Amino acid sequence: MDAVREFLKKYPGRVDACAPGGGRKTCLQVAAHQGQRELCTLLLDAGASLRAVDEDGDTPLHYAAFGYVGNCCRIFCKINYIVLSFD
Repeated sequence: MDAVREFLKKYPGRVDACAPGGGRKTCLQVAAHQGQRELCTLLLDAGASLRAVDEDGDTPLHYAAFGYVGNCCRIFCKINYIVLSFD
């Protein structure tokens, strides 16, 4: 987390940069897939886009769903005013 904070301080315009070793995935897509809720929140607060897509057209919400990560799905859906039920 500290490394990401430092990166965002140093390069605030690069919040949607591709993740190291992540191919063409953004940091938010990778964090969502791994269920890193706190990191997702940090990136979103810094202006990361929920509309960023990879080479297959997948968004951070897709990655959260691929990783079966309900907590990240809820964050993204709340921002976009989508209601999800995981009952």
